Amino acid sequence: MNKFFNCPQVIIFTVVNFIALILTIMMTQKQLLSQGITQPKKTIIVSQVMSLLIGYVIMHMLCEQGYNQIAWLILLTPIVLPFLLSFLDL
Repeated sequence: MNKFFNCPQVIIFTVVNFIALILTIMMTQKQLLSQGITQPKKTIIVSQVMSLLIGYVIMHMLCEQGYNQIAWLILLTPIVLPFLLSFLDL
């Protein structure tokens, strides 16, 4: 358990994705359809759980092997990339 707290990337990734999962569970199918999401709610929840587990394993393995900078890069890419693309007008 101590290794978990030595890797803040894993903690941040897990907390953010867990909150997203809870919000998805709380949404109704009508709310999902109003946002243009046509997949069944169960499919969305299962895919979020799978991505949470896979992402957790990857981040944990990177931190365990000492690749903390790569774990930060993977964690921050979805946040930074839209801003960079907006400045490039792509």
